[in-house]
Amino acid sequence: MRLDLFLKKSRVVKTRAKSKTLCRKELVLLNDVKAKAGKDVKPNDIIRIDFGKRILVIEVTKMPTGNVPKSEVTSYYNVIKDEKVDII
Repeated sequence: MRLDLFLKKSRVVKTRAKSKTLCRKELVLLNDVKAKAGKDVKPNDIIRIDFGKRILVIEVTKMPTGNVPKSEVTSYYNVIKDEKVDII
């Protein structure tokens, strides 16, 4: 599954356009490598996203087949790190 599509369907970001923008600005790393929106994601991959004031690191556990209900989000990825960053 494409990286931008995974981020949207698993509800990490609200829209696919936002996930594409994050990738274009090189704020998304897939297994410690800058990733484009079309990069394939598979289980056990590590995704790091720099939202500016927040850094999120997740491990993919399985691929969503359709839109994911809010109650099932945690079954598609594990949060490794979610920290706020103070910008001076």
